[in-house]
Amino acid sequence: MKQTVQYAAAALIALLLFASFSTAAMAASYELSATAKKSFDRMSEAAGGSLRTRLAGQYAEWLELQERIRKSESDHKTLRQRNTESLKAARERIRRIDENKIAPLARAVSETKERYKPLFDRYTQINKQIEAARPLKSKELNTMLRLQAESLKVAVQLARQDIQAKEAALKKAKDTAKAKQNQVNETLKAIREHEEASKTAKSAAAEIKKSLDADWKTFTPLVKEGAAAAAADKLAAMLTKLERMARHKAAMVDAEKSIAAIIDKANKQLSGM
Repeated sequence: MKQTVQYAAAALIALLLFASFSTAAMAASYELSATAKKSFDRMSEAAGGSLRTRLAGQYAEWLELQERIRKSESDHKTLRQRNTESLKAARERIRRIDENKIAPLARAVSETKERYKPLFDRYTQINKQIEAARPLKSKELNTMLRLQAESLKVAVQLARQDIQAKEAALKKAKDTAKAKQNQVNETLKAIREHEEASKTAKSAAAEIKKSLDADWKTFTPLVKEGAAAAAADKLAAMLTKLERMARHKAAMVDAEKSIAAIIDKANKQLSGM
C-alpha cells in the first residue's frame, strides 16, 4: 500500500512538472532572464545619459509589445473557436430552411402516389390484356376490355393531375428554399476574403518570428558583453520587427471580428425567412 502511494505521488509530481513545462513553453517569449536582466541594467547604468534612457525605454516597449501580441493571440483563438461553432450552426440552419414546409409536401406526394398505385396497376393490366387479346380477334373480348379501360381512363387522368399538382407544389417549395439558401450562402461567401487576409497575416508574423529568433540570439551576447550602443541599435531594429508582428497579430483578430459580423448578418437573414 505504501509503495502504491509512493508511485502515485511520483506520478503526480511528474504530471505537475510536465504541466509547468508545457505552460512555460507556451508562454515562452523574448525576455531576458533574471541574470541577463541584471547585466542589461548594469550596462545601461554604465552607459549613462541619453543611452541609458533609450535602453530602458526600448526594453519597456519590447515587453509591452509582446504583451499586446499575447493578448491578440488569445483574442484570436477565442474568436476563431466561437466563429467556427457559429458558422457550423448557421450552415445547419441554412440546410433546414423551410424544412417544415417541404416535409409535408413531400409526404403528400408519396402518399398520393401510393394511394393511386392500385388504380394505375389495374389500368396497365387491362391495356396489356387488350394487346394480348388482339391476335385472338375476339370482338366481344376486345370490346369488354376496352370498356373497362375507358371506365378507368378518366380516373387515371385525374389521379395523374392530382400527383402532378402535388409534385409542382413540392418543387415550388424546394425552389423557394433553394433561393433562400443561395441568398444566405452568398452572404457567407464574404468570409473567404477575411480568412485569406488572416492566413496572409499569420504567415507574415511567422516569418518575422523566424527573423527575431535569430536576432535575439545575437542580442543577448551584446548585453553580456556590455556593448550598450550596439545593443540599443539591435533592440531598435528588433522593435521595428516586433511592431510589425503586433500589427499582423491584430489584423488576424480584426479578420475574425469581420467574420463574426458576417455570420451575424447571415443569422439575421435566416431569422427573417
